[in-house]
Amino acid sequence: KEIIEMAGRNLTLKEIAARLNLPYETVKKRSQRSLKKLLKMRMIGLLIAALTGCGIWTSHYFRTAEAARHKEGQYSLWEDRGS
Repeated sequence: KEIIEMAGRNLTLKEIAARLNLPYETVKKRSQRSLKKLLKMRMIGLLIAALTGCGIWTSHYFRTAEAARHKEGQYSLWEDRGS
């Protein structure tokens, strides 16, 4: 977390390594891992948002289409034909 915060303040990896008293390669590897995790979390968030939006749109579309068919007197898929 510290490495990403420092990188966000425009510090180079060498400067971060010096401030944290860590080897450059350690800081480099940790920053790469952290960025991969952040990217994965963001992609998961976008996927969830897309799926949620798709579900809302689909539900709205079918309710609207069903209402239009009912208004026109067409058979509803949700009604029992035997009634």
